[in-house]
This record gives sequence, structure tokens and C-alpha cells, in this order.
Amino acid sequence: MKSGFSQRKFFYGFRYRIGEYLLRGFVRLFPWIPARLKLFLTAVASRFTFLLLWKYRQRMEENVAAVMGGGAAKPSGKKKAGARGMG
Repeated sequence: MKSGFSQRKFFYGFRYRIGEYLLRGFVRLFPWIPARLKLFLTAVASRFTFLLLWKYRQRMEENVAAVMGGGAAKPSGKKKAGARGMG
């Protein structure tokens, strides 16, 4: 039982280190990536993120609408809620 825990801990640390080194490599290479490629990668990443978080966004809008009595579901209600939150 103890070996399973240490094995799990090893693989967690291994994954963490791999991610760390990949991120460091990307940061070092980023200045040499051409601007047009950066723009393309940014556009692809933003669309991918939007698709991944679509259900979460819908759920949050439903939660806000439930708390505010349904008025936040309309575009005018969203603007009013944003104005109240900023002030």
C-alpha cells in the first residue's frame, strides 16, 4: 500500500516537472515566433477556450439570472448588473 502512494507521488512530481520545463521552453521561444504565427495561435487558443468553457458560461449566466430574479438574462440587465458591480 505504501509503494502505491510513493508511486503516485512520483508520477505527480514527474508530470509537474514536465509541465514546468515545457512552459519554460515555450517562454524562451516566444520572442522568436513570428508575429503572424502568434496572432494565429492566439486566435485558435481563444476559440478553443471559448468552446471548452461554453457550458460553464451558460451555468454562470443561469445562476446570475436566478439570483437577480431573471432580469440579468436580457442584454440590458447584463449592462445594469455590470454597472452596479463596477461602482
